[in-house]
Amino acid sequence: NNNNNNNNNSDTVEKVRKVLPKPFIILGPFWVVPCFFTFPLIFAVSAMTYFFALRDRKGLPWIVSWGTATVLLILSLALTSFRNPGIMYRQTEPKNEGWIWNSQALTYRPRENKYDQDCAAVIEGFDHTCPWTGNAIGKHNMGSFKAFVILVFSCLVLDVMLLSGQI
Repeated sequence: NNNNNNNNNSDTVEKVRKVLPKPFIILGPFWVVPCFFTFPLIFAVSAMTYFFALRDRKGLPWIVSWGTATVLLILSLALTSFRNPGIMYRQTEPKNEGWIWNSQALTYRPRENKYDQDCAAVIEGFDHTCPWTGNAIGKHNMGSFKAFVILVFSCLVLDVMLLSGQI
């Protein structure tokens, strides 16, 4: 009888999971950092670059290039910081033979998915927890994280060159 109750509970959980989608927008464990440091830093450097290097400039291509790169930087940070990195729902039974028990999250998980102590969850394709973005980096936000890293470097170089008068 107890085994029958477990099967009924498992069926109920599966039905609820099919109705409830995984969250799209979340706040990671270090949400304060992007909200009160990373975003403001980007806005401050961008404003300084605009007012001191671009406002009186006649070269429209530089303004468009700089503006596009800055908007893409902010967008990639937002997508990395506030997107579900791939948090797995709790699994009461292994889906196949390759799944293992994770005692920290009290769930079964595929071997390639890892438990993140900062998020206290199993993350699909977990890479690391990034304090600058405030979130775990996993399967669902890895592309926007890579774009963010490339754009941080690109915008930094472009801002320094514009502010120093090299271009």
